Amino acid sequence: MINSNWVSVTEQLPPIKQDVLVYTSYGGMRVWNRNDTTYDANFWETEYGYWAEKDGAVAWMDLPDPPNIKKA
Repeated sequence: MINSNWVSVTEQLPPIKQDVLVYTSYGGMRVWNRNDTTYDANFWETEYGYWAEKDGAVAWMDLPDPPNIKKA
């Protein structure tokens, strides 16, 4: 089941390595995933492969399904 509501990172974190929509402390929305290569598995990897600080994410939600586009 897709979670279409924002979840605070203080309440629950998404699964490791699952791309999710993140609302950042900078006021933007990005596609990030939690990185498991640190000792606390609470750092984030950005859509560009860079690491984001663990406090950079405020809330997250699952990505929506892609649109069903029929080719003519």
